[in-house]
Amino acid sequence: MNGLEALNTFKREANITESAPVRPFDFVLMDLSMPVMDGLTSTRQIRQFEKKMGLQRSTIVALTGLASAQDQQDASDAGVDMYLVKPVKFADIKRIFGAK
Repeated sequence: MNGLEALNTFKREANITESAPVRPFDFVLMDLSMPVMDGLTSTRQIRQFEKKMGLQRSTIVALTGLASAQDQQDASDAGVDMYLVKPVKFADIKRIFGAK
């Protein structure tokens, strides 16, 4: 999946019923390095869509090989809630999904 497909899937799920869900997804696992539209752009557009539609924020978790402090700051600025650097340990996934 690329970033544009991720964005379109999010929008489609939010609009699937006449009474749109308050939050279409509890979690979005977002790779930051994708073709067509990168994960940061997709995240920004998801956040804009949530705001426009009055949706509760889904938790966006970045899964990436980009490990620098600047990469993490850029992700946070885009609206990413949690940041995991690949390879991801099962304990990290368990911690994130157990936190909600």
